[in-house]
Amino acid sequence: MRKYFINVISLFFPCIICLHYQSVAQSSQADTFFYKKAIENTVLLYHKQMGNQRGVFNGVSYYGYTFPFEEGHPYFSSGNPEQGSIVYDSIFYPDVLLSYDEVAGVVVLHQSNLLIQLLSNRISRFEILAHNFIHITEDELVQPAIKPGFYELLYEGKSALIKRKQKRSKTFSELKEKGF
Repeated sequence: MRKYFINVISLFFPCIICLHYQSVAQSSQADTFFYKKAIENTVLLYHKQMGNQRGVFNGVSYYGYTFPFEEGHPYFSSGNPEQGSIVYDSIFYPDVLLSYDEVAGVVVLHQSNLLIQLLSNRISRFEILAHNFIHITEDELVQPAIKPGFYELLYEGKSALIKRKQKRSKTFSELKEKGF
């Protein structure tokens, strides 16, 4: 009987010790890194395969301005297109050449010799030169004092800090009032 008791204890004791201590396999941090990389690679492969058929090419031709500006330019930052990213029709497009026309309040995609004015209602956010912009629509407005349009996102957390900068052109404003 004593031998039987020793055998049972010798089998039970390691099981109890194993159940008591947590086992460590792999860190979840490495899993999330590989998961993020897999997602990024999948998105890049999608964009590569779609080529010029991507949804981001859905817009109208952008012709710019027929008059010269006496001072400055109508675009965010510099007058040149900048490398950025955009979420258009809920699809993320990294590494695209963009300009943000602050006079007209539109985003312009530069592709080869084409300038495409993207449809604002399909843009949820975009980034140029590490500046993040969000599109606020009339449906999202809580406070009527805020106008719909693109706002630079300065801080995002439980609350958000946004900024809207708009350039004006007397000639452009006159044309807009006349319906052009």
